[in-house]
Amino acid sequence: MLRTALVHFVVDNNYAFMTTFLNGVDTSFLPFNVDSVNPQVTGDYATSYLWREIWQADSLLNIIDHFIKNYKENGNSITIFPRYHQRKPGL
Repeated sequence: MLRTALVHFVVDNNYAFMTTFLNGVDTSFLPFNVDSVNPQVTGDYATSYLWREIWQADSLLNIIDHFIKNYKENGNSITIFPRYHQRKPGL
């Protein structure tokens, strides 16, 4: 049974990062950007793809159904959440 968040995001106007495990100052965040630098969006923030593509109900359900993996390793619960480029829209 899952008793924690699937993923934690850190987002500003230009960049997005994610982690599946918070560990205080030792937390390791991975990039969740469209590219190494998010492209500028005229009249919007460079991270607007999160609200428009990722955090929509159908997209989240697709990610949960096809990509999130949770397993035990050495008594610890490990969650794998895909990075932006690893997900396949429309699956």
